Amino acid sequence: YAPLFRSGDDVKAVTFALSAAEGRIEGARAVDGDALGPRTTEVERCVAQRLRDFGVKPRPGEAAELELKVPEPKGPPPWDRDAFEALDLSTFAARGPDTAQVTMVVFTGLRCVFCGRHLGTIDQLMDEYPTQLRVVVRPIALLEEDKVVTEAAYAARAQGRFWPMHDAMHADQDHLQPDAIRTYAEAAGLDLARFDADMASRTFKEQVELEAKEAIAMGVMGMPTTVLGGERISGAQPIEVFRAKIDALLGAR
Repeated sequence: YAPLFRSGDDVKAVTFALSAAEGRIEGARAVDGDALGPRTTEVERCVAQRLRDFGVKPRPGEAAELELKVPEPKGPPPWDRDAFEALDLSTFAARGPDTAQVTMVVFTGLRCVFCGRHLGTIDQLMDEYPTQLRVVVRPIALLEEDKVVTEAAYAARAQGRFWPMHDAMHADQDHLQPDAIRTYAEAAGLDLARFDADMASRTFKEQVELEAKEAIAMGVMGMPTTVLGGERISGAQPIEVFRAKIDALLGAR
């Protein structure tokens, strides 16, 4: 359930659920007030359900409202390789030579901590395979709050400054919020008047939403998702996983 925990309210929800399991839900609410939004309640119920699944039961009457049943994980969605291979990779941001023998496709989230970690792996791979590897990246906004940040990256790409913007965002993920993106645009050397106009009019909103739907439909459900040789590799795996796949692809050519 880690994908549920995205904010301070989510941490609050976990605290409430744990307190409920010990019969102290009202005390927890009193300390933090009763300002619970629907998302906080959702996470609280999910955590409480899992506590019950592991045999941790609240005292009678203390947390009767926490009754949401959470479905068991069903594993990753099927990978639609045909849909992936139909993508126009020229619409992705790219690094590395056009003549490279191997293309590594990365679906990433600009506010995703694991994607930031994966970026270091990508940089190391590009150092190891300077002429054989080309990396193409598409930022995907799976969450509503990520859309504006992703639109900003596309606005930078329209000015030929995607990579400076991308790198600036990943370098400061702890403070990467929609209301601070103009700072990154300035650091990346963008034409701020044009950037402001694109952001105000949500120029890239439809594109960002469409590409997220395409990614989900083909089986991209988490970040980062890497594709090598048409095969999906989920998560920020150790560099050896990618190195072995690249070597296998190079050996087959």
